[in-house]
Amino acid sequence: MTRDFNVAVVAAVVVAVVVAAYILSEGTWAAPLVVLAASMLAIFTRR
Repeated sequence: MTRDFNVAVVAAVVVAVVVAAYILSEGTWAAPLVVLAASMLAIFTRR
């Protein structure tokens, strides 16, 4: 149960950061994709 909650929290944070990067980059997808790739790399290398 706790692990599922942690996964949900991490997913929500990643989505929020990608959305914020999209808004801050004024509608281009380059920055959010870089942020998403970095987030995935950080998540998978940590495990």
